[in-house]
Amino acid sequence: MCAYAWDPDAYRRHSAAQETWGRELVVKLALRGDERVLDISSATLHWIPETRAVLASIRRALRPGGRVLLQMGGRGNAAGLMAALEEARTDPRWRDGFDGFVFPWHFHGAEEYAQWMAQAGLRPRRVELVPRTMSNPDRQAFAGWIRTACLPYVERVPAPLRDAFVDATVDAYLRKYPPGPDGAILAAMVRLEAEGDG
Repeated sequence: MCAYAWDPDAYRRHSAAQETWGRELVVKLALRGDERVLDISSATLHWIPETRAVLASIRRALRPGGRVLLQMGGRGNAAGLMAALEEARTDPRWRDGFDGFVFPWHFHGAEEYAQWMAQAGLRPRRVELVPRTMSNPDRQAFAGWIRTACLPYVERVPAPLRDAFVDATVDAYLRKYPPGPDGAILAAMVRLEAEGDG
């Protein structure tokens, strides 16, 4: 697993959609107020390649009657943006920086995830892909989100060229998905939600 130079302040400025999704997830938990252990993590597990090991650890940590609600990027997540990143990375100015590059995210489908939950000893109650739309008010905000959330690509580019790489990614995206009349740039996202108990 790689370490990235994550900037929490930049993430705070460019993560309104993730905050909204996290708040919605808390509501879906339907908490009673007497839970003994609660760990909320939204939009994290798609960064971890050892999915089955994570699910087995979750199962071991659950008390009898315990339940789990997970949300992460799912199959097809940000497909338009991923295509724009792939197009931008072929530019000769930074192409060599991508030698040996391995796609860092693990966007799974509902069927395979439900099967892995069952294999880990969890009883899947609901496992589904949920389409969402992320809205950025303008080009600058969209570029900021890419700079913040797409570190596995951005950090492959020499520092003096990173802004140019982000601009090339935005340009590639906007050729296929132009802004709306209000200037907002929309990105189709897919969340994988998995709910179950031990």
